[in-house]
Parts: sequence; structure tokens; C-alpha cells
Amino acid sequence: MSVMTKKEIQRELRAIEAGEARSWPQISALLNSVQTTEYWRGESESFSKWIEDFGKTIGLGRATLWRYLSAGRKYENLKAAAEKIKPSLHYPQLQELHDYVSPENLELLEKLNRVMEPDDAYALMDKVIRGEVRRQALRDKWQAFRPALAGQTARGKHYSSVKVDRTNEFQASKVREGEIYTAIKESAPKWLDCLQPYFIKVLSNVRPDVEGACVGYKSKILSHPIFDAIVAIKRHMRDPLCLHGIEIIGRFHEKTVSKLETMAPYCDFFWIATHHAVPNFAPDKIPEWAGVLMLTDAEEVRVLREPEHTGSEPAINQMLKGVILRAYGL
Repeated sequence: MSVMTKKEIQRELRAIEAGEARSWPQISALLNSVQTTEYWRGESESFSKWIEDFGKTIGLGRATLWRYLSAGRKYENLKAAAEKIKPSLHYPQLQELHDYVSPENLELLEKLNRVMEPDDAYALMDKVIRGEVRRQALRDKWQAFRPALAGQTARGKHYSSVKVDRTNEFQASKVREGEIYTAIKESAPKWLDCLQPYFIKVLSNVRPDVEGACVGYKSKILSHPIFDAIVAIKRHMRDPLCLHGIEIIGRFHEKTVSKLETMAPYCDFFWIATHHAVPNFAPDKIPEWAGVLMLTDAEEVRVLREPEHTGSEPAINQMLKGVILRAYGL
């Protein structure tokens, strides 16, 4: 990050105090220069106190300014790492970033950079900088990949070392699950063979609205199942809403099959979604009524087998209520 001289800092502060507008990236760069050059000395007892006083002058809280500073440094770290891997990349200077690249966008990018493949992470960064990715999409993607860190956080001095260990089978499987969910969500109309549905919504971690009820299917009983993903779709305006339940597997084991039979009644159709790199998986290990989706090495969702209609109306109604609750964050 380029650092202003003390004279440049002084001119910038005077302009801001005179009412000239500055974007958050410009304020972040200014704060970094104030700290790096120790401009605050002689004006305040500490940099933290200087930030607090500066915030009062321009009408921003101390927490907001610290967040601007932190997000700016995250951007510089991401920019440096990307340009080191691909020297042909040239990202804008921090001060030149558009306001739509929010601090939260960069915080989410920094987190995703610790779990995604580098090429995928920097392709995502390109889209964020161009304003082609909404904040909610980044939040959804982070929620999909977050389990791969197994509870690790980026707090502390050495946050950059907290990354997914792809030699760890548990973490690798969780990365696969994140990749599968992201691909399923982004290409749902295509793999459902309906490029222009009247309505479609993809939600993760959906629980049916079951109040003390259990539902059985083929002698299996389960209360309150949680679905990795639910796709609610109306192909045409006059069609009924159809629910596709999806169980995502990043690694295959025998318990997977027994779990499927307890979940099927809650949806019109039920799918297993897996990754081409999952060991010991074959479609013939999955019940014939379940559809099978696979994320290929070309990162495309491929339908290996179509599902049969397998739901029961009372259970589907419970799932529909759960979808509505999940959609509204209840």
C-alpha cells in the first residue's frame, strides 16, 4: 500500500474537514498513512485516540474507521498474493476501488481465500472488483465453505496461516461440499433442464417445520432432518411448486444410504450430489429412486441419474413451511 507523506496527509485531512467527500477506500489509505508515518504523534496520545477524534470530526464511529483500515489491508494482501501468482494481473490501487467493493466484501473474500482453490478465489475477486457479485452471494459462498476450517478462525496476528489443509481428509471433504453446493446453486436451472423457470430458489441447511412429528419411509424414522440444499422451482406459472431435496457428500460411507431413506418423503424429488474426486463412490450404491448429480473435473454439474417422484404430501407440506421460514431467516 502506498504511503502518503506527512504533507500529503495534512492536505488530505484539511480537504476532508472542509467537507470534500471521500470513499471508504480513500479513508482507509489515509488511516494507514497516518499510522505508518506516525503522523498522529504530537496530536494525540495514541493512534487509537487519534482515530476516535478523527471520527468525531467527520461523523464516523471508531469501530467503522478501524473496519475501513482493516479491510484496506486485507485488500492489499489479497492484491499482492494474486499478482504474485499471476504477474499479468493488475488490480486497482486501494484509493481507486469503487465504493460497491465494501469492507464486508473484502472480509468475505479474505475468508474464502483460505478455503478455495487460488484460481477460483482470484476469479471471484475479479468479479467482486467489477461489481458482478452481490454481497449476499459472497455470504452464501462463505457459509458453504466455512465448515472446511473446522471451527478455526482468522483472529490473531498469524491469521494468514489459518488455511485449509487439503491433505486432511475431513477438511478436503468439506471443501468438496462447498464446491458442490456453489456449483449446484449457480447452475440449478441448467441441471434441472429448465433454463427459464417461472420461479426458482436455492437454500442451504433447510429443516422442515416439524413440531413433534416423525415421518417414516421404508421402515425408517427420522425427526427434524436437515437438508444440505433445497431447490424450490415452478417451471411455469400454472405449475405447482416442486421441491428438490439434495444431500451433498464430500466423502462416501455406508451410513449415507440409510440417511437418504429417512429424508426422501419431505421432497417431491431427492438427489445425491457428489464430487468426481470422492473415493469409493458409485451411483449403484445409491437407491434407484434417488437422482445423482456429480461435479466434474471441469466444474460442471452433471446429471448421472434422474430421480423418481418419492415424496408424501404431509411431509412435503412440512418442508414447504421450513423453506418459507428459512427464506425469511426465521
